[in-house]
Amino acid sequence: MFIAWETFLESALSKFMIGAQTINGNRPNKYVTPPDTESAKKILIGVGRYFDYGNHEYVRKIVRTYFVNGYPFEPHLGAIFSELEDLRSMRNASAHITSTTQRALESLAAGILRPAPGIDLYRLLTTIDPRSPTGETVFASYKTKLIVAAEIIAQG
Repeated sequence: MFIAWETFLESALSKFMIGAQTINGNRPNKYVTPPDTESAKKILIGVGRYFDYGNHEYVRKIVRTYFVNGYPFEPHLGAIFSELEDLRSMRNASAHITSTTQRALESLAAGILRPAPGIDLYRLLTTIDPRSPTGETVFASYKTKLIVAAEIIAQG
C-alpha cells in the first residue's frame, strides 16, 4: 500500500509538472516546465540518487516549491500528515526488524489500541480499528484514507 502511494505521488507530480490536467480538467499552476516526465522526475530527484517519497515533509516542500500553493496536493497532504507518518512507521517495521522500528511500532499501536508490548505489524494491521465508525481493520482504515486523498488530488 505504501509503495502504491509513493508511485502515485511520483506519477502525479511528474505528470502535473509537464502540464497534465486533473480529472476535473484543471491544470495546476506551476513554477517549472520540464519537456517530459523523465525530465520532471530528474527535477524531483535533484542532485541525489533518488527522491524519498516516504518523507512526507519533503513531499510537501516539493509541492509547495513547484506548484502554486501546492495545488492540487495541498491541503490534502497536510490533512493526512500524521497518518502518512504512521504508515511510514509501519513500512519501516516491515522492512527493518530492529529495536528502533519495534519501539516505533509499539508506540503507534499504543496510540491506536490499548498498549500491546511485543505487537507485530500483522496483528496491528488486522485488528479492528477502534477509531473506525464502520468497524474496519487498521489496514482498511489507513487504506481508505490514502484512497480518498489520492482521489481528491487526482480530481483537482
